[in-house]
Amino acid sequence: MLRNFFHGFILVGAAISCGGAAFAQTAKLNDGQILEYVQIVNKGEVSDAKMALRRTKSEEVKAFAKHMQEDHSKSEKFIAVLAKKAKIKLSNSE
Repeated sequence: MLRNFFHGFILVGAAISCGGAAFAQTAKLNDGQILEYVQIVNKGEVSDAKMALRRTKSEEVKAFAKHMQEDHSKSEKFIAVLAKKAKIKLSNSE
């Protein structure tokens, strides 16, 4: 479960760095914004996995999609618990 959590933070870092130097210099995200971003990524992965499960006939794709759905669902729950324990309110970055 921690692996997924840290994977999400790696994705956040990659997303920020892909935005270019100008974005990276002006981006000042708080903990709530970072956790919200990771939750959005997790929800997207769960949604994509569900779509793959509906559309594919490949057993390999089904197995991978099921794995993705389970991992990202666990990560969503873990982040919610982590935020609650740390008293961090998830907030969007706008």
